[in-house]
Amino acid sequence: MQEREFGAYERLLSGALLTMAAGALDAYTYLEDGGVFAGLQTGNLILTGLRVGRGEFGAIIQALVSLGMFAVGVAIIRVVPIPLPQ
Repeated sequence: MQEREFGAYERLLSGALLTMAAGALDAYTYLEDGGVFAGLQTGNLILTGLRVGRGEFGAIIQALVSLGMFAVGVAIIRVVPIPLPQ
């Protein structure tokens, strides 16, 4: 069986460092930005559902802005191609 060559962004150390950085960023934004996550959109959807259930309609706008900006970022990434070295 032929071994596959992994790129630098697919290695364990790179993945672990990216995971730690994303977790730290999410923890910081959740604690300092009023209860929204920077990159964890599933968490933002869950928190939005909880706020709807509690009737906290003023706090929903903040979560919807976060989700909207995430959608804009995804749209930009889909439109602007970024070539990666092979």
